[in-house]
Amino acid sequence: MPVIEKLKLENFEAYRQAEIFFTDGLNLITGRNSSGKTTILDAIFFALYGEVPEVTKRLLVSRLPATDKSMSVQITFNSPITGQKVQIFRQGKLTGPKTFKTERRRLLIDNVEIPVSSDVELKNKVSELIGVGMKKFLNLVYTRQGELTRILRPNRDEMDNILGINILKELIAEFEILEKEFTSYGGKDVETELANIRQIILPTLQPQLERLTKQTTQLEQEIAELEKKILTVKSAEFLNLIQKINERDNLINQLKQEETKIQFLLNKYSVSSPEKLKEKIAQLNLEQVQKQIEEINTKIELLTQLQRELQERITTIKTILEKNQVSTISQLIQKQNQLQESLTKTNHELETLNREMEQIQLALTELQPELLKLKKDLTEHKAMLENKVGTCPTCKQPITAELLAKLIKQEEEKIRELEPKLQDLEATQEQLNGKKEKLKQQQTNLTTTLASIKEDLAKIAELAKEATLSDLEKNLLEITQELASLQEEYKAKIEERSAIESEKEALLTANQEIEFAINKTTQLQTALFETIATIDTLLKKLTLPFKPEEKDLKSKVAEKLPFSPEEIEAAEEEICKKKETLEKVTDEIEKTRRKIEEYRQLEKKLATRLKQTQTIRSLKKRVEEIIEEIRNVTLQNIAKEALSIYNTLTDQQIYEKFEIDPENYRVYVYPHAFRTRLPATRTGGGHQTLIALSIKLALLRVLGYRNLLILDEPTYGVDAENITQLLARLAEAAQNITQVILVTHYGLGEEAAANIIHVKKQPDGSSVTIQ
Repeated sequence: MPVIEKLKLENFEAYRQAEIFFTDGLNLITGRNSSGKTTILDAIFFALYGEVPEVTKRLLVSRLPATDKSMSVQITFNSPITGQKVQIFRQGKLTGPKTFKTERRRLLIDNVEIPVSSDVELKNKVSELIGVGMKKFLNLVYTRQGELTRILRPNRDEMDNILGINILKELIAEFEILEKEFTSYGGKDVETELANIRQIILPTLQPQLERLTKQTTQLEQEIAELEKKILTVKSAEFLNLIQKINERDNLINQLKQEETKIQFLLNKYSVSSPEKLKEKIAQLNLEQVQKQIEEINTKIELLTQLQRELQERITTIKTILEKNQVSTISQLIQKQNQLQESLTKTNHELETLNREMEQIQLALTELQPELLKLKKDLTEHKAMLENKVGTCPTCKQPITAELLAKLIKQEEEKIRELEPKLQDLEATQEQLNGKKEKLKQQQTNLTTTLASIKEDLAKIAELAKEATLSDLEKNLLEITQELASLQEEYKAKIEERSAIESEKEALLTANQEIEFAINKTTQLQTALFETIATIDTLLKKLTLPFKPEEKDLKSKVAEKLPFSPEEIEAAEEEICKKKETLEKVTDEIEKTRRKIEEYRQLEKKLATRLKQTQTIRSLKKRVEEIIEEIRNVTLQNIAKEALSIYNTLTDQQIYEKFEIDPENYRVYVYPHAFRTRLPATRTGGGHQTLIALSIKLALLRVLGYRNLLILDEPTYGVDAENITQLLARLAEAAQNITQVILVTHYGLGEEAAANIIHVKKQPDGSSVTIQ
């Protein structure tokens, strides 16, 4: 039963549609160069694993004319692992210039659809059913065109994967992770930390615990002895007496302190009594100073207002003067007078000009009618002469041509005389009109400027109030100086008020402190009287011959006892200190015990981890040894089997031995004539192909995968004499392998094939198969 049974293509690269059947034995795919033979192998690989090595999916979609942007492949194979019939369907399309999207994927096992959600899931299921993963399929089952000889110098990881060693290497990696995990604890090396605990920490803590225990026993004994000693001399009445004497002395000291404080405050403020202090407070008069401040402030406000108004008047006058381009009021008056003179002069010139223009107008009035009449008569006389009129139309008198000619001549001469005069008069009139316009404009400007200056002078007179600008500025200076003086006085008064306020606040505070001290003195005196009464009672009860007011009462009472109060007090303090020390030492003992216990527990954990680490290292070492054993034995078997296969593929029996280096998987050969080995990659091209094919077939046999072999153009470099023999041997090898799919050049090996698939190129560029 063949592994690959059927392949169906639609719009896959150069194939519009194709359905290809495969059989057991040697399946030969043959055709001319670039006809589409390798595309069939790409389609098988894509159908199984969803991708093609070194080819982007978008390039798998057919670019032939009249095809859409989608493609599909369907493959049927028989699982060599389970014996089940498997069908895989993949469909995708171009979604953009550089993007491809899988639209459908289906998996049927014995005609039952198995749900798959992704290409990765489908790839994993195919790997289980076909018996090899994608990488192993590429390295073991499928040899691509031009890559057959890669097996002579392969990638180490790829060969580990083929031999199944990668699984053991992954186990070693897991052991290394575990080893790293078990050799470290809390970020520290387990072995180092265990040695540290056993050799340094525990040997240090144990003596420390023993020393602390001895110290505890000694402290407990010393405390018991001191307490026994105090108990023999200590009674409730005695302790009460000592306490009351201490209270008396303390009250006396407090009374002295309060009296000293009162006297200090009285001396500080130069008064003899609290009453005098209150009188001094009453004498401080803030109201008078405050009234003076308010009066000065009123004057400052009035002067500030005057200063502001005067400043505004001066500024306004200066602005007016600047506008008129003068610096003083007198200059502005002078400018007004000059302009008035100019205006008077302009008015006079206008009057003179008007009279002159009247005379010219009178002359024009006389000359223009005369000239018009002459021109009219001239026109009429010329017409009469031209029309030969003999009677004057006006006077009806006879008129001759000679007379008309004479009249015309006289009239022309007179016109020539009068016309220049008229032109001169008109030119003079036009000139005078222009001069008159200029004088009128000048008159208007002078009138406007004069009116503005008169208005400005009136405003200045209103602002200056019969004073000069200098007088105003002098007045402003006097006000400014007076205002500055008042501000200094105001500042001094403010400081004086602050000083009085500060002094009064200090005196009030002192008065409060004195009153509080007096009250406290009264309370202390009452408490002192009551304490002295209690001491007197206790002295009588203890039959001690002392008075309660005596100064050295405490010392005198102590002389009557076997131990002094100071010694008892010192012993009590020592007991307290020793108890504190005992408590600390007890805590330290507990902490030390806990530490010892913690380190002993940690020691057990670390010892266990160290033992586990040693076990892991032993296992790791054994697996490494197993890998090397498997690798060496398997490679020896493959090399031996490969030599046997090689000798069947060619009649050139020139090699004594094949060897595969276990360090790098490189293939070496031992020619009969050589004493040393030779890298297979250094043999001739044809020999390399035959050796590589031998290694490939030996791998399949030794590893027990005899289900499928796919070769693309394995005859590359093989001479013509050996090609036929090679293909025949491949046919024989196919008997030991369930199915071989072989791509060859057109016409080669057909006689040995069980199934022949012819591939041809159509005129439109598409590929078709013929079986």
